[in-house]
Amino acid sequence: NDSDIFAAGDCAEFGGRVYGLWMASKEQGRIAALAMTGSNEHFSDEPAPVMLKIPGVDLFCAGDLRSGQYEIHRTSNEKRYIQVAAEGSQVKGIAVIGDKKLVMLARNLLQGSLSLKEFNNMAG
Repeated sequence: NDSDIFAAGDCAEFGGRVYGLWMASKEQGRIAALAMTGSNEHFSDEPAPVMLKIPGVDLFCAGDLRSGQYEIHRTSNEKRYIQVAAEGSQVKGIAVIGDKKLVMLARNLLQGSLSLKEFNNMAG
């Protein structure tokens, strides 16, 4: 650690982790710039949502999906996969593959504008 050296993006490690994602790199750069001007703001280790954009593949993943820490709810069929990590009714993380409608619902669920019960009813 050297107070005169600042790093962001793929060359920066935070909490033993290299993020390798554009949104994390952008936020690290913002925090590094603020630190250079004397600000005391710090980088947050909150996982950023990831949405894969490949034609014909809909994937959304966000939050904390560690199965050892939270109750895990899974459902799948030949066209989709859903995994939700929750602590009681509070959603900690979600992964959705294969259904564009559910990807949008997953965002609402994680942001708290949709309950886990409502999500499950809509997901069918």
